[in-house]
Amino acid sequence: AAARGRQRSLLCDDAVDAATSSSLPNSKVDSAAAAAAPAAKTSRVHMIICALDYKKTSCPLTCTVDGDNMLELARLCNASVEKLYNEEATVANVGKLIKQVGARCGPEDYFVFYYAGHGANLPDQDGDEDDAQDEAFCFVDADGQTSPSCWLRDDDFAKMVTSSVHASTKVIILADCCHSGTVADLHKPIWDGYQAISIAGCKDKQTSGDTGKGGIFTHS
Repeated sequence: AAARGRQRSLLCDDAVDAATSSSLPNSKVDSAAAAAAPAAKTSRVHMIICALDYKKTSCPLTCTVDGDNMLELARLCNASVEKLYNEEATVANVGKLIKQVGARCGPEDYFVFYYAGHGANLPDQDGDEDDAQDEAFCFVDADGQTSPSCWLRDDDFAKMVTSSVHASTKVIILADCCHSGTVADLHKPIWDGYQAISIAGCKDKQTSGDTGKGGIFTHS
């Protein structure tokens, strides 16, 4: 019924346009058509920034510098931004925030996930990796410590995003970390129907550099 009603409305609009065009100059027809046309929907950008310095570990970084730079850039672009820094960036908090921000995204909006921190490889669990290695974001526990039990592997990250963000929302993943080439697992069928892109600091077998004032990838 909804589709039928819309079709009838369009037919009525066509009839009005035809009648109007026969009695008004072209400039007036164009003005009338512009006034009658529905306003185009403005796409919105919804962004999550995760940045970790690991100051409570033996392998500190300066990733919150990157997070602050991305935050400033995003706000200048009128993006809606949420962030998780250091001890806030646990897998549980990240999953909760992805779900919340994903629910705000409408058709043609953009969901942007930015991560700056350590990246790692883990043994592949489901046989989908040619090199038998999953990639992972190295999040922390509530005490700021990191270990494989705190990490978010690519399979689980892909499930988090696709279960929270509608397929009509465009997805952008930015990963400033080691071993990040396929950290979004975009080759997996779970992404079918999505418009998604992942931009990473290096390939899966490579490492990304920290300059002491943020990451090379972000600063480039």
